[in-house]
Amino acid sequence: MNYNKVVLEGDARGRANISALGADGSGHGYRLAGPKYIGDIVNGVTTPKTFEVELGAEDVDELHSYLRIWDEIHMGDEPPEWAKLVEASDRYRSVTSQLARCLEYLNFPLERLVEIGKLRDQARRRLAETALDLAVALDTVAEVPR
Repeated sequence: MNYNKVVLEGDARGRANISALGADGSGHGYRLAGPKYIGDIVNGVTTPKTFEVELGAEDVDELHSYLRIWDEIHMGDEPPEWAKLVEASDRYRSVTSQLARCLEYLNFPLERLVEIGKLRDQARRRLAETALDLAVALDTVAEVPR
């Protein structure tokens, strides 16, 4: 399926979903709160939606920043290499998103696109290096005699 937007939606029964939708309005979602199925029919009555908001790039970046907090909470006892990998991955995703947004503008300054492209290449290299460091660390730990 080809998705073209991500939306948050809720209804009068206290439900909230995040969904990826295609041009025809169909897609897949995840229930964040409340009972299942936004806008379902109970006894012939459809529960009205109270909101539907399409997420933009800034919204997605903010959501990622809060999800990183979850990683920090739950990865506290993990080797620091895991935290480095999460950070490197997030940096690569962030600069890739920035580059994609800039490419949408006509006549965006070429020098700035080149600069952002270099940052993306740097972030990709750092992600690969960090993943390799973690693989080596995990392999070394696995070979330690007990």
